[in-house]
Amino acid sequence: LSQRGVAGWGDPIANARAWQIRSVLLPELDDTQRLTVTDDYGHVVSSGAIVHAQRVRGSTSIWSDRPVLVGVEYPRGLIPPTRDVVLRQHYRTPEGRELANIPLLAVGQSVDITTDIVCLLPRPYTSLFVPIPALTTVTIRELPLDWSVQEVPGGYSIRMRTATAGVWKLRYRMTAVRIGSARFDGLQVTDAAGTLHALAPTKTLYVTTP
Repeated sequence: LSQRGVAGWGDPIANARAWQIRSVLLPELDDTQRLTVTDDYGHVVSSGAIVHAQRVRGSTSIWSDRPVLVGVEYPRGLIPPTRDVVLRQHYRTPEGRELANIPLLAVGQSVDITTDIVCLLPRPYTSLFVPIPALTTVTIRELPLDWSVQEVPGGYSIRMRTATAGVWKLRYRMTAVRIGSARFDGLQVTDAAGTLHALAPTKTLYVTTP
């Protein structure tokens, strides 16, 4: 619930009321539930006790071993990125060999993803969201010193503390841990107002046995 925007459900009082409703009416929501979301192709979209917000396309299935709380918002029109930020992504093996794209991984294999973030205009409170695809773990390997990183449901939230134009580099390692196929959402760049400035393409990740 507290992930809804800067102040949760609009303001601190509304946020506190939402949490009170959750604890009184839904006491069984103790974050031990296992939730799996699949798309109309059977690909795993998300898996975990808490699943981050996502745009639903086609037929989406939700599976859980316990009662869960699902919030739904109707679309309000897709606003394209401003293009004030440009993303350039490179894929390499842990040994440094460059790859053309995300490969077919076996359980235990890793790929290093390097993203050049080009800010054409200074934007205060710019943040990046790095999704963690289902079937994998993600470890941040390189980050500018004045950036802060926090693990949140579904990925990592990274904040740029200085509002300046320039080029920065982010590198993280993705390791396959379970077999199957999963949607790999792209990195997002937004500002404090929630304006989307850049969005990397969505891909499909396939993981096989070793």
